Amino acid sequence: QGASSAGWPGKQWPVDRWAGVADELIRSGLVVMLAGGPSDAGLVGELMAAMHERAINLVGRTSLAQLAAVIAGAALWMGSDSGGMHLAAAVGTPTVSLFGPTHPAKWAPPGTRNLVLRANHDCSGCVAWHPRASCLQDGACMKKISQADVVAAAFRQLEAVREPVNA
Repeated sequence: QGASSAGWPGKQWPVDRWAGVADELIRSGLVVMLAGGPSDAGLVGELMAAMHERAINLVGRTSLAQLAAVIAGAALWMGSDSGGMHLAAAVGTPTVSLFGPTHPAKWAPPGTRNLVLRANHDCSGCVAWHPRASCLQDGACMKKISQADVVAAAFRQLEAVREPVNA
């Protein structure tokens, strides 16, 4: 599992909430790996500083092919609407993706292995659909997604992976 940066701040869920999710998953016996490119080092450093448990930090330490292999071997990928989400879906790893101002119907990977969480919030006027848009509402759409909902979604996806395909 890993939190991923999202390309621009309006699509990012608060770091302290990711830290809480990661801590809870680790306490349940799961291994959490944090991945991303070198530009994600600051964000992941903040995340690790906010955590009480220990995660594996792969940020900036893998090539794209190595990262794809790591994600392919993972039980679950978690993060915001980002390239990591698409990479996970492409290699068949179940996902839990957090969406705010972008539209899951357009950008989320299809299929039941890809669970989308999106709070009901009006982002009109916020996103001009520029590739690096700015949020005018201090991330209100992302902040409406609760930590408890993200943890529950993670466990639902993990349980679904364990169920036989033809059950």
